Amino acid sequence: MSDDKTLLTVRAAEGRRVVTPAGAAVPAGGFRVDPCDPWWARALTSGDVVELSETDLASGSTGSAGEKQ
Repeated sequence: MSDDKTLLTVRAAEGRRVVTPAGAAVPAGGFRVDPCDPWWARALTSGDVVELSETDLASGSTGSAGEKQ
């Protein structure tokens, strides 16, 4: 069974540098995370990372135009 439905593709919010729990920078092109993981849940809630839409992923965009402020 695949866990793809529970993962989100995110990127660092504009002007922020976000690292994974292992200390690696979140790639600008997107990174798949589990939104139920406490580390990523906090990053999503605080706006440190933003979810990339399917449209952004298909077009190769980083999604900055649709980012919530």
